[in-house]
Parts: sequence; C-alpha cells; structure tokens
Amino acid sequence: MREKHIKKIPEEVVSKIAAGEVVERPVSVVKELVENALDAGASHIKIDIFKSGTKRIEVTDDGHGMSKENLMKSFLPHTTSKLKTEKDLHALYSYGFRGEALASMAAVARVTIRSRGVGEESGTEVALFNSEVKLTRSVGMPQGTTVIVEELFASVPVRKKFLSAPRTEAKKIIEMVTYFALAHPHIGFVLNHNGKNIIQVPKGQSFLERTDRILGGHLTTNLMPVSFSDHDYKIMGFVGTPEIAFKSRTVRQYIFVNGRPIKQREFTKTIRGAYDTLLDPHRNPVFIIFIQVPPSELDINIHPRKETVRFHRHRQVMKLLEFAVKRALDEHDLTFRNNPVIREYQLKENVWYLNDSGMALHTAEVLRQQIVPWDMRKQRFDEKYILQIHDLYLIVETEHGVLLVDQHAAHERILYEQFLEAFTDARISTPSFAFEEAIVFELPAAEAATLEAHLETFAKLGFEIEPFGGLSFKVNSVPDIYRDRNIPILIGEVLHDIVVNDGSGKKVDEATKRTISYLACRTAIKAGDPLSQDERRDLIKKLLQTKTKYTCPHGRPAMIELTKAELERMFRRR
Repeated sequence: MREKHIKKIPEEVVSKIAAGEVVERPVSVVKELVENALDAGASHIKIDIFKSGTKRIEVTDDGHGMSKENLMKSFLPHTTSKLKTEKDLHALYSYGFRGEALASMAAVARVTIRSRGVGEESGTEVALFNSEVKLTRSVGMPQGTTVIVEELFASVPVRKKFLSAPRTEAKKIIEMVTYFALAHPHIGFVLNHNGKNIIQVPKGQSFLERTDRILGGHLTTNLMPVSFSDHDYKIMGFVGTPEIAFKSRTVRQYIFVNGRPIKQREFTKTIRGAYDTLLDPHRNPVFIIFIQVPPSELDINIHPRKETVRFHRHRQVMKLLEFAVKRALDEHDLTFRNNPVIREYQLKENVWYLNDSGMALHTAEVLRQQIVPWDMRKQRFDEKYILQIHDLYLIVETEHGVLLVDQHAAHERILYEQFLEAFTDARISTPSFAFEEAIVFELPAAEAATLEAHLETFAKLGFEIEPFGGLSFKVNSVPDIYRDRNIPILIGEVLHDIVVNDGSGKKVDEATKRTISYLACRTAIKAGDPLSQDERRDLIKKLLQTKTKYTCPHGRPAMIELTKAELERMFRRR
C-alpha cells in the first residue's frame, strides 16, 4: 500500500470545517447573533425566522452599530473587538469573542449585514456568499445592526440531512430566545416565526414581570427565592415548589453563569439532588438560577458554542449551589395547594425579600384580590376533630380552609425520617427484637445479589442478616417495630422495589436512602387501616414535626390544603 501524501487543506474546506463547529443548526445562528447584539449594548432585539430558520434568519438590534471599516472586518475569520491580548481570555465580560461566528455563517449560507455606527450619517450593507463579498453599498437605516442569514447550509446540503424535524428546530430557537429574555429583563425581545409572533416582551421589566410573562402566572406564584454568596461567588434566582415539578428533565430549567445560558447536566443533577425525597423520582424541579463568579475563575472556551463551562473551583461551586437550593426549600412552606399561595419578591442588596402585601402581576390582574401568604408549619391541631374517610384520608379544619392528609404517605414520611436519623446518627439506636430461632429464607438470584450488596445498610437499620449458602439468608434479629411482620416477605418486597426502580449504578448514599424509603413504604399504615381519633391526631402532629413534611419519600403529596376561598367558589358563594 502506497504512502499517502499530506496536503494542506484548501481554505474553503477549512472554513466549512470551522463553520461546522460553530454553526451546527439554525439555533446556533440565532444564539451567536443575539450574543453579538447584547455585546453591542442593544436595548431591543428582534428575531424573525422562516421555515424554522433554514430559509431565513433575521436579527435586528438598536445597539451601537459598526462603522464601515469595522463592518468590513467583522466577517473575516478570527476577528473580534473583544480580545486584545491572551490575558483577556481569562477576564471575559462579553458573550462573543472567538471571532468565528459571522465568518462561519458566511461559509455555509447567504449573509447580508447592515450596520450604522454611532454618529454616522448612513449605514453600510454587505452581502456575502461562500465567504466572498458580492455587494457593498450605503443604506439608510437607524443606528444598530441587522444580520440576515438565508438558505442555511445551501453550499453544504448534506448538513441539512442531519437537522431535526422543522418543529424541533423551531422549538430549539424558542427555548434559546427564552433563555436570553429571562437573563435580560431590561432588554426588549421579539421573536416571530413565519410572520407569527411567538415571544414579545418589553424592555425595562423586573425579573418577576419577565418571568411571569415568559413562564406564566401559575409557575411564578410557585417560585421561591434562592440567594447565597460566599466571597466572590454568588448564587441567585428561584426554584419551584415540588407541586409544579415536571416529568421532563429539560422543561423550565434555566441556568446562567455570568449571564451566559448554560446547558450542563451536572448543574441540573446538583439542583435535583437538593430536593432529595421531596420529589417523585420521575419528576424534576423548575428553576431559574444565576451563578456569578469572577471571570478569572471561569473557563468558557472549552466548547465551540460556549454551551458548557469549567470552574477553577468546580466542587466548591457545586456544593454552594446545593446548599443554596436546600436552604430555600427549608425556609418555605411547601404544602400542596390547588390555589397556590401568591408571593412576590423584591431584590434589595443582592437579597430577595418577600413582599407580603404583593402579588404576581399577571395573577393580580386576573384575581383582583390580595392574599397574604400563611404557613402550614405554624398550624396547631391538638383540639381539632379529625375526620377519616375511606380509611385513607384525614380531614381537619385549618385557619384558612381544610387540610387533607394521605395517612399512608404521612406515615411513610414519619418512618423514613426516623429510620434515616437512626442510620446517620450513631448515638440513636433502634430497639431490636431477637428471634428465638433464626428465620431462614431463599431469594431469587437478582434479589439475593441486591441483598448482599445492601447488607451493611440493613445492619445499620437494625437487621441482623447473614448469607446462609447459595441464595439463602438467615435473619437473627430485626428492629422491634417489625417483630410481628412476615420478615421474608418484607425484605423481598423492599429488594424488589430496589431492583425494579434503582438499577445498579447508584452511589452508596442514594441507594441507602432508597432502601430506607422502600422500607418505610412497606411498613407504613395502609389504605383501609382504621385509626382512632388519638391516632389520627398523633399522625398529623408527628408529620408536622418532621423536617420534610410535604411529601412521602417518593415525592407524592402527604398533605394538600383547600382554601376557604376555593370552597366558596365551588359552592358559588363568590
């Protein structure tokens, strides 16, 4: 076989390779052009797309614009106004800086740029195709810049085959513009698709006004503020109550680092982990989080499209993020309500303050009333009569309505926290019961392997279990609470839950918590168990004393409140 000669790649091929890294799909173009508009100091940005951006993308801003000289340099490879020396890479305050965006677009599409700089009498228009200038002329226009990208990937049609369906490509653009609109409430944004308005928000809005407009009043009223700082690291924003969690892992989750939209799974996983058992394992929280760090502590040049970042003190940032979210959850009443409590927050000196007399703006327009938030954690039920219906739900009067409690979910939460406390605190011991004759039982292969992997967890919970050859195990003692239970069935049920729901890739602490949650579930009082008045009162009292009283360990609501106002509406009294 002959040795192949090494040749220099032609410039037109180099430009298309570079374009493939920066311009992957229509949303890449929108992102780069909006970032340029933001860097230009725009107060209003208008985006028009046609056929999901493959036919035409037009972005217009009212920023400071470019002179003819700068415009003629803007589409050349590796040109930028944002870097002067290598040191500037480590102290970046702008969005775009690589100097490849416009050049990459011009390599794979027809590009027209119009711009008028500050103090200039007219603007300049340049038309490009295949990276070559086809037209240059003066045009009348207001100060600012318009970039038009047409027939994306016309010169590399094979790239079009790798695009998703038009609806998916349009959705990605809408999501990206939503990110920018949330991050910059002081800037006006308009997004039109095929002439139809999709997003339109005015400039000069507050953060909550913008969030309310973008996400809707129902979500805004269920957001809780996150505010934490540690020296130069700041974490701000909002997280949603468990009530508005979604099954999707990507819906209504927004993270910004130094104002830059970031899509990094580790951030999402850290925030989801802070909720722990407050959420159903298959649901994910709503959040809008802003992380601010010194530019010198951040590397944003590790991804061609700057969608991921690397912190110099990465582990510290993740710990701060988890702590900030946990603190927000601990400080708020998370009781599920059909008519959510309406909250409004004001930012003062980097701290969010609750405005008790306020409301989310959109909701206020609809309801035309003022609601002062109350806190279920302050309720007392010692003298209240508690009704049990269907031997499953407990109902008791509250100051503002009625509280409905799922007795099984409530008991699960109580037992879970008791077991977890005993497991994590060596000073707390669970009373054990030793059998006169050890119980020997056999398990299916998968469950036997799972039990062997979790023997230490069961031991710390008070189960003395040891392998007894093959697939058999011997139980010598159990926590006293289980003395009358069918132990082989109990252990088998818990192991089945672990095998079916957890898989084998969990970390030790997560697997332990799951084991404890399944154990609590299998032990808790069930639907159909009648309770005396004292038992009902004791159950609610103990539930309200738990640290996380709002859900069972699997994330289902343990209690829901119906307000007096809701009841009045049901009976048409208002």
